[in-house]
Amino acid sequence: MESDSFGAAPDLGAVAVFSKKLKNLLACECMWVHFTAMLKQVPLKPVPIFFVVLGMCFFVQDQWGVTRKDDLLFWYDFNKIQNNRVPDQSGKEHSASIHGAPELVDGQFGKALHFKSNLNSNDPNGDYLTGESFEIGGAISVAVWVKYLTFANWSRMIDFGNGAGQQNLVFANEGGGRSGAWDVKQTAGGDENFRIGNFWLQNEWMHAVVMVEDNGTNQSRMRFFRNG
Repeated sequence: MESDSFGAAPDLGAVAVFSKKLKNLLACECMWVHFTAMLKQVPLKPVPIFFVVLGMCFFVQDQWGVTRKDDLLFWYDFNKIQNNRVPDQSGKEHSASIHGAPELVDGQFGKALHFKSNLNSNDPNGDYLTGESFEIGGAISVAVWVKYLTFANWSRMIDFGNGAGQQNLVFANEGGGRSGAWDVKQTAGGDENFRIGNFWLQNEWMHAVVMVEDNGTNQSRMRFFRNG
């Protein structure tokens, strides 16, 4: 499944971030992200992440090419949790802190974090991760292995920003439904909100990717991929 455009709790497995563009999708226990130039150099504040995950990866890239370990901004492997901290495997020292009490469970490949679905994703008493502040820019991809058990209101894969509606990057389900949502706030062209209907699967592991090119204001194509 592919779609592109201009302009509560899932299970999740690993996280990484790169600083080059992505050519081939990687079917691994990770979420990865690479970001577009329209974001410029946005400082990111602590990030709440609500879902159950196999892992997460984050990539920021400047041209479509094969991703490299050196391009990672962060990579969280949930098999390596230590004292409620998820070490950054990228070498960039952007570790994450675990809040609440998400359960460590078996995932699609390795271990996953299961975040409770009885609280909304903006509830400070819920289960989530927070990352450290850093700056990003350029083209981006976010990829994740995820399993939704229920579709809570705006249960996020990521939510980076400087406050509500302040330079946010949000990858989530829209409202309480299955539509894929990718929102970028305060770009050079204004707020950019992209949707694809019936994107998220329920009670089934899926590999989800959102990608953004770096072709300038209102010329950067956005794409959603599911399982391929």
